[in-house]
Amino acid sequence: DVEKKEAETLVGNFGVTPEKWSWSLHADDGWSTRWKEFFHPLEVGKRLVICPSWEDYTPPSSKRVLWLDPGMAFGTGQHPTTRGTLLLLEKYLHQGDLFFDVGCGSGILSLSALLCGASFAKGIDIDPDSVTVAYENAEANHLSSKVDFSTTPISEIEESFPIVAANIQAHI
Repeated sequence: DVEKKEAETLVGNFGVTPEKWSWSLHADDGWSTRWKEFFHPLEVGKRLVICPSWEDYTPPSSKRVLWLDPGMAFGTGQHPTTRGTLLLLEKYLHQGDLFFDVGCGSGILSLSALLCGASFAKGIDIDPDSVTVAYENAEANHLSSKVDFSTTPISEIEESFPIVAANIQAHI
């Protein structure tokens, strides 16, 4: 049973012996998409609306809409740190700024920065799936030509950015 051996190794890395946990397979009961029920258009600040790609939504003329499908990546705008970062972008980002997003997740911060006036956004993440999702969201919002998402380690980034966001876990 390959999956069970992989799970034992993973759990063992945390110091938990197989006697202290159990293993069973379950059919997908929709948990992987059920969260979509709780993700609806979200107004953030004065100009931005984060809208799930599956919603039918007509924005007010005063708002810019970021169509978003986070997939398995972090970033819907609902978490207080993400919403707070978006509010700070609205306040401090200037037209034409370059933006750097450390831990880009779904691309929400980079793409929002572009909608708020940034001329280019670079995002990095340790998760290749996040990079894929971020590019998909950029494409859906017609912003692909203004972004660069990758798994490049931060130590290898050579450019300078006047605005940098790192909405990541504190221990990192």
